[in-house]
Amino acid sequence: MADFKIVSKETGPIKTNCYLLYDEDKKEAALFDVGGEIKELLDIIEQEKLEVKYIFCTHLHFDHVLEVGEIREVFPDAKLVYHKTEEKTLRSLGPFGRMFGFKPKSLGECNIYAKDGEKFIIGNI
Repeated sequence: MADFKIVSKETGPIKTNCYLLYDEDKKEAALFDVGGEIKELLDIIEQEKLEVKYIFCTHLHFDHVLEVGEIREVFPDAKLVYHKTEEKTLRSLGPFGRMFGFKPKSLGECNIYAKDGEKFIIGNI
């Protein structure tokens, strides 16, 4: 069994939970729902010398993705993952975010459209 950690941080305008999951031995990691600034999680990534393999979006409401564009710049090799059905939500991301006073940055291209039941490997997890 892999030794892993999960660290959560409330982030963004409405305190969305962002998660960092990582394998302590293999030093591979994933981020989930980067809805705002995550300095504390970035500090852990740096201190533990983690390789961020994936950035997962459980869904594409603006409060779950506000900082995804910035995080992709920090971890350009990390794969962005979300479900294909979220493309409709993505199209309304800018106008909806602006209704609440935010200017969401482009997420960039999705690397992997997650499928129901699909498994992702992060180290030995």
